[in-house]
Amino acid sequence: MISVKSICVRYNGRTILDNVSADFEDSRIHLIVGPTGAGKTTLLSVIIGFVRPDEGTVTVPRGDISDLRNRMGILFQFPEEMFFLEKVYEEIALAPISRKMDRIENRVHQALEMVNLSPDILQASPYEISYGEKRRVALAAILSYSPDWILLDEPFAGLDRKGINMMMGVIRNLKEQGKGVIIASHRIEEITTICDSVTLIVGGKAVFSEESSSVDWNEIYKAGCDVPVSVRFAMALATNGINIGYPLTIDEAVKRLKEIRREER
Repeated sequence: MISVKSICVRYNGRTILDNVSADFEDSRIHLIVGPTGAGKTTLLSVIIGFVRPDEGTVTVPRGDISDLRNRMGILFQFPEEMFFLEKVYEEIALAPISRKMDRIENRVHQALEMVNLSPDILQASPYEISYGEKRRVALAAILSYSPDWILLDEPFAGLDRKGINMMMGVIRNLKEQGKGVIIASHRIEEITTICDSVTLIVGGKAVFSEESSSVDWNEIYKAGCDVPVSVRFAMALATNGINIGYPLTIDEAVKRLKEIRREER
């Protein structure tokens, strides 16, 4: 588990994070949601150690957080800006080579398979492939060294439906492998059905951090964040006296409406 306690980050007289606390358990999918500029990316950067907080700590129950950070990977919103090698193969192989891992070529090909890319792309320049392919290559570069924790910043930004489905498949697969996943996003339509916990950040402050089954999605909506269509549908029903809770899919919403209809009979 990663524990974030009373984190404060200030920059040029502005408070970016203000007394933020949250726990992220192993082998689970955690969603950090909030409007643009809320401090989500900064929190990810604090967790992985790229930003040193002015106050607060990031700890693990046993051992040193710096050891765990060596087994973390982070995918930023614009990962293509971090490319600096000539070939896709070199970008994906860089991390396992620098860590002196074995079976480099196997690791590269396994990472490519996870993000649904053909080996034909390996000799291409990472600067000349499509935007969606750049995102996949950057993710493959992280998966190639099998980190225990993966941090994803706006992972669906700029992706088409095929790319979104690919990313969802990767996230599910990571959880099945026992990896911890922390996702920071304001677009949450896709991820709400599989996340285990939700942390809402608004104006640098954590409004709540709790199990997804207990989340008040109306509070997230009022904070200016995206919520699933099914949740907005349920909110509209609630204003007309029909309460079906907060179903995360249309199918679930229809099921609850049918149950209410049967009860009325």
